[in-house]
Amino acid sequence: MADEPAKDAEAPEEEASGGSKKKLIITLALLALVGGGGAFFVLSGEKETPADKLAKALELIDKRETNWQIRQAMELARELDELKYVDPDFPSGQHYIRGMAAFYDGREFTGQEQQERYLKAIENLEYAAPRAMPNERRGEMTWAMGVALQTVSLPTKAREILEESLTAYPEGSVEASILLMENYLDLQTKQSLDDALVLSDKLPTRGELTERQKEHAALLRATILEKQGKTAEATAALNQLAVGKNSEREAVIGLAQNLMAQGRSLLKGRIPEGKQRLTAEQVVSNKKLFEAASEKYIEAQTLLMPLIDDNNHVMYASQASFLNALCSEEMEKPESAINYYQRTARKFAETDEWLASQLRMASLLRGKGRDEEAIAAYRQVLRSVVRPQDFRNRWLTVSQFRDLILLAWSDWIEKKKFERALALTRVMSPLIDRIRGIDLMAQTSTQWAVTAQAEADAATFRVKQDLLPEVKKRWIESGNSHLALAIATRTAAEYPDTVWTSAEHYARGYAFKEALAQADEFVRAEPAQGVPKAYVFRGRMLMNLDRMSEAFESFRNVELNSPTDPS
Repeated sequence: MADEPAKDAEAPEEEASGGSKKKLIITLALLALVGGGGAFFVLSGEKETPADKLAKALELIDKRETNWQIRQAMELARELDELKYVDPDFPSGQHYIRGMAAFYDGREFTGQEQQERYLKAIENLEYAAPRAMPNERRGEMTWAMGVALQTVSLPTKAREILEESLTAYPEGSVEASILLMENYLDLQTKQSLDDALVLSDKLPTRGELTERQKEHAALLRATILEKQGKTAEATAALNQLAVGKNSEREAVIGLAQNLMAQGRSLLKGRIPEGKQRLTAEQVVSNKKLFEAASEKYIEAQTLLMPLIDDNNHVMYASQASFLNALCSEEMEKPESAINYYQRTARKFAETDEWLASQLRMASLLRGKGRDEEAIAAYRQVLRSVVRPQDFRNRWLTVSQFRDLILLAWSDWIEKKKFERALALTRVMSPLIDRIRGIDLMAQTSTQWAVTAQAEADAATFRVKQDLLPEVKKRWIESGNSHLALAIATRTAAEYPDTVWTSAEHYARGYAFKEALAQADEFVRAEPAQGVPKAYVFRGRMLMNLDRMSEAFESFRNVELNSPTDPS
């Protein structure tokens, strides 16, 4: 019993020792759970501020030595968003970080994966650009935005931004210059080609080019010279090109295009037939020029053929396939060209070559009288245009595209294939302005009605009776088309005239109710002249509708209010 108090005295020390051990175990467990970063926080007591996180994310973007650093920067931007942090000196900081991270991440990819990342970069950088931003970051951001826009085929937006980046961010001026050369080349105007050649001349002063950039720039220069009609200089540029392994396919494409340009030059030397009767010597000369040009095209096709089935390099394969078809077309082998264009369109969907092949194939099909196939091809390419101002295709400009569509329309009108022409007008927008498309539709309907009326007027009485229902239908369709045009141009000066045309055409189709409505609308439009005539017209329509008292009032209005008018 005497020993028991001694044991009780020792108990608090043991309990204290046991409690310390428990605390140590709990602390170690917490450290294990939260990891290294948590350990630093627990041990040091320091806390990273949002401003620190922003600075760290910007530092990671600036270094961007690894993909991990880019991902870390994006994660920090996400954390700042969750905190709803807005830096007073860099309010668009998170958008800048996400945009630049997506851009540099995209440079590690090609094709669709790169496009997706560049689109994210554009979205964020467009938000960041107009907001307060440190001047030292604006140049690089401008360059990145221009590169991304040009790569995702938004050349109109890219052009001005890339031009600005040449001085704003000299470090990227080599790449910006090459992309601008492509941009100007796609425009294919005299001024744009001149500007592209100036960029080519200045390129060596922009900085050091990689071998790949040197080869690509040389091929672009040859293409520019060819587009300017300087075939000999283009040939010389290609002959001096030292072709590397990585650019061999691109060089083959360039050489083939140069041979084709030589072929075109030879064909231009032929004397046009039809305007004058050719002498025997001229016939022989034309034949020799055509044969010489064909040799150039065949040589180009021989170069292109090995590339067409190269599934590992789809970009060059699609270009080779299209150019091969173009060779056949320019050698005046339409059936062969149609087959090659069809093959290109099937194999290389949604590429520049797909669109150019479909369009040229449609023209050839139209020329062969295969109108159903032609209109189907026209529909496909027209549906692919969303924003004409952003249209970009290495084989044709938006103006050339419009011209080819309008040429098809006028060809079908001339051949009196009005149904085809009308079908084409319905799918022209947005490539061709909506109002212009409606106007062409109205013109087509009128031409169809006039032609049908002329055929009926020239027919015998019995045949004419059979033709009249179709004639009336055509005039009513023309009235409908002009009504649609009037609605689309309500604020235009020619609105009353369009309304009046619609009224007259309805009347010729015996659609008297519709004609009366349009006559009333003409009067409401308060035209400078023609109101008395409109009241007489109203009276006639009312008589046809057996509304005699109203017709009398309409005629009476002219007598009372316009007694001296011829109406």
